[in-house]
Amino acid sequence: MVADDNMMRTTPIVVVDNSLRVDFIAKSVVKVAAAASQNKPHILRLSNLDLLAGRFPVTYFYFFRNPNHHPHQEAASTGLSSSVIDHFKFSLSPCLSLFYPFAGRIVANPATAEPEISCDNNGVLVVEARANIPLKELQFYDLNQCLEGGLMLVPAHQSATDDDFAVQVQITGYARGGLSLTVSFDHALGDASSFGKFLLTWSELAREMPPSCSPTLTTVVFSPAHGLLHGSTPLSLSSVYHGLVWIEHSIVR
Repeated sequence: MVADDNMMRTTPIVVVDNSLRVDFIAKSVVKVAAAASQNKPHILRLSNLDLLAGRFPVTYFYFFRNPNHHPHQEAASTGLSSSVIDHFKFSLSPCLSLFYPFAGRIVANPATAEPEISCDNNGVLVVEARANIPLKELQFYDLNQCLEGGLMLVPAHQSATDDDFAVQVQITGYARGGLSLTVSFDHALGDASSFGKFLLTWSELAREMPPSCSPTLTTVVFSPAHGLLHGSTPLSLSSVYHGLVWIEHSIVR
């Protein structure tokens, strides 16, 4: 389900070398379909291990060349057609049905002030952008400048409400075709394994393939007894061992 698109006209971002300009042209919100969002737990508490890891953005970048590019194709044309954008969005919604916490928000527990996941179907922010250079001219040897220059939403160009999205996606089209996909997760949602499974499932659904994996949305192992910062009971070595064995058996199954 794709919620109302709204245009966001912003000042183009220019990086230090003055070659890359990225215009943010639109943004929308993709949510879990209403029927699929029913009867889901509203709050998921983070485990002690998750709380110790802390919150920070985990960002993945994918670059796609245009296989149908013609040498004399207009420089102004990009790989960011409406059909491509729609395909990304419509395959994202059923993926969120399986990973429904990813469509939620990270909020503070009113009693402990510790972060937890509110599964309120707030949605995933999807930003559409357009770069003025061909993909082959992107400085892959010095990506920091390019990334900070516009290949991912930077704080100065985010609205106050953008922070409410635990997952943010940016799709950038390039001159003469090709595009990049930037996906940024709040680390409170999971770890690299979780994010990898999410991206794999999304790619499979986009190719009209059945998902090859399903998430285990349980927090019973290592869940905080009284809050990490409020006198929680220390984990014994035996409980850690048995918990890890339980996780291993769950993954194998």
